[in-house]
Amino acid sequence: MISDCITVLNYLARRGTAESDAKKGKYGIELGLDPSSPEGLAYLADVNKADQVLAAFLRTLSDDTLQRLQALMYSGRQGDTSAPANKAEFLARNQTKEEIVRTICEKRPALDAYFTTALQRAKAEGFDIENF
Repeated sequence: MISDCITVLNYLARRGTAESDAKKGKYGIELGLDPSSPEGLAYLADVNKADQVLAAFLRTLSDDTLQRLQALMYSGRQGDTSAPANKAEFLARNQTKEEIVRTICEKRPALDAYFTTALQRAKAEGFDIENF
């Protein structure tokens, strides 16, 4: 289940990045985004539909699945703790489902890299991503 979710998340993240890149081209944004410029305002007003699909998918998942995905995602960042330790820490925070969805969506540009590293780390640490 978790591995399937990661596959879907990585696919949706790549779609979101591609849509974001296409929007930048559409509005002539090459380097930074000036949110007060006409181009920046138009870019921000043009909703990234793939990001909406990503958030909608995450909302369909159980709280436990979201917590494990969030823990794995953070374990894939350089220097962060293992996924089981992250999960325990996040459970103590008592986050709402929407907070977890927002947190994962905010990391969309790096999700593929984070989950790739997290899966390698899980294998090296010897824990089952489906049952932690």
